[in-house]
Amino acid sequence: MPPKKWPIEQLAPTSRYRAGHRDAVSRAGHAADTTGWRRRLAQIEVDDITLALLVSAVRASGDLRDAAERCGLTVQKVYGRMAWDARFSEQLELALAEACSGGEHCGTVRGYRSGGRCAACRTAKRLDRGPRRPT
Repeated sequence: MPPKKWPIEQLAPTSRYRAGHRDAVSRAGHAADTTGWRRRLAQIEVDDITLALLVSAVRASGDLRDAAERCGLTVQKVYGRMAWDARFSEQLELALAEACSGGEHCGTVRGYRSGGRCAACRTAKRLDRGPRRPT
């Protein structure tokens, strides 16, 4: 006897996505499932000790790129982790603010161009770009 086919509406969103259905509920279920999986993988790949070393290296040098390279990470991985790991983000933002190389120009475009990567300098750089061009 062949296996029973379930009506697609009775399947979980992730199962519907795997079966080829791309409705909004299926896509949202798939996104939530893969996001959780990628974050668990990132936590295994970059442990708390490495993150603590990164924060202390940023405090010492003020250079995020150099500190990330010394810890075996990329800047993209660091900013990606900051986007979803609130505790790490807070610790790193404090370290970046303490060691901001923008000096008296911290929080301005000039501070960013001087190497400041604290939240205030990054915000000033984003605001300096002006409005986006229509596509």
